[in-house]
Amino acid sequence: MIATLALASALLSPAQDPMAVPPVPKELDRIKFMLGTWKGKGTMTGSDLKSIPVTGGGTCKMTMDRWVSWDGDYIMPGQGKMSGRMMATYNNYTGKFEGEWFDNLTPYALHLTGYTEGKYLVFMSQDIPDGNGGSMKFKITYVNESPKKIGLTVKLAAGGNYMTVVTFSYDKK
Repeated sequence: MIATLALASALLSPAQDPMAVPPVPKELDRIKFMLGTWKGKGTMTGSDLKSIPVTGGGTCKMTMDRWVSWDGDYIMPGQGKMSGRMMATYNNYTGKFEGEWFDNLTPYALHLTGYTEGKYLVFMSQDIPDGNGGSMKFKITYVNESPKKIGLTVKLAAGGNYMTVVTFSYDKK
């Protein structure tokens, strides 16, 4: 009986209590370069593979002490206005950045997992059905170019080969 109580006590210690709230991960400091209000321009690749100008920007803030929240609005000729949100954090248990991107032009949430390397934050999406029996995957890279400048590149892989579909440059307002 005493051994059972000792075992139960050890299992419920704060270090192992599955209900204990994990500390806010220090790894979030690596992506705080995104915080602020941003405006920019760039290009996207249209369905005809021609480059289309894109303008817009976003506001990024910490929310709930552990989530980076990016809200953006973009004007894309021929596509209209896209409003989107990304919520991302560092998962203490998996050792990866994780998040979701969703917007008004897409019928699904894009689940992202990622890592930081130097000045880069790199996210990979899960495979997404392409509507033609195949799948596609996104690679999204944010670059901390300076305290007042962020770069963004979005690549799309269909059939295993990545092609750049968005390049964007943000300036801090």
